[in-house]
Amino acid sequence: MTTLRIIGYTDSVNECDCCGKTELKGTYVMANDCDGEFYYGTTCGAKAASWTVVEFKEKFKQFKAEQKNSFLIETYIAPLQKELAQKLSDCENSELAFIQRQIANIKSEYQRVINLRANKYKIAI
Repeated sequence: MTTLRIIGYTDSVNECDCCGKTELKGTYVMANDCDGEFYYGTTCGAKAASWTVVEFKEKFKQFKAEQKNSFLIETYIAPLQKELAQKLSDCENSELAFIQRQIANIKSEYQRVINLRANKYKIAI
């Protein structure tokens, strides 16, 4: 047995797919894993999902809250995460470049000291 879940609400479909009632203010869009989408009124949607009408309305409130949270995350949190990741990457790249320059300077200085000592003591390198 497949279970139905609420995936939305629309006022563009005003007829219940279950009982055929028309002139509804809107219908709940419900789906299962196999058969696609259904448009149900409140009572038929609750019966089809084996919930009470109160449970059905609570599930829809939860659905709307999840949708709102997803929107808020996508709108406000995701860009900050992306910006932070970019800044971290820039910082790591900057620090890496700095360290690489320091290593190059140390190698250069080391080579200069070797050459000075080689000249002072007349050592062929």
